[in-house]
Amino acid sequence: MKFRWKIFLTSIGIAGLIGMGMYFSAPTADASLSPQQKERIIITNEVSNAVKRLCPSLDPGVRDIIVDNIYTYSTHYTLDPILVVSIIYRESGFRLMSVSSANCVGLMQINPSAHQEKIKGFTRDELFYIENNIRVGCQILKEYYTKGKTRDALRRYVGGNHPSYVNDVLSTYAVLKLEKEG
Repeated sequence: MKFRWKIFLTSIGIAGLIGMGMYFSAPTADASLSPQQKERIIITNEVSNAVKRLCPSLDPGVRDIIVDNIYTYSTHYTLDPILVVSIIYRESGFRLMSVSSANCVGLMQINPSAHQEKIKGFTRDELFYIENNIRVGCQILKEYYTKGKTRDALRRYVGGNHPSYVNDVLSTYAVLKLEKEG
């Protein structure tokens, strides 16, 4: 009987070691991600942290949708996503249904009368949808960005000479970039 116990315990020990070896030698989920997927995770994490910092009370589900769209459209239009976050913070404070006195709407405060060609196919109400608003806002910003530097693009985005607006956006942008590095 003792002999059988020794065999049993030895086989359990060997099986356990084999199992542990397989566990520790198995590739992790991270190793199977493409470089683009890894980059997306890193950037969306940074954007999510920035949004959390600026608007901690924002519903996590809504935040995730905003972050995903910021990533998608800032990447598509080759804009810095943290700059887009900074603009949204200054424009609407992440309030989805925000409407300005100039009738600008949504997160990025799209002005329907000033951007009729970009909002073709959207009703005014559809500009409140997160995806539509961020897509059109990034498209507008990219158009302005190609005609000058960041400060000039922001000046054009706000529609005039509003130094406090430009300084607010750039200040938020700088703080978020420095926090990312720190």
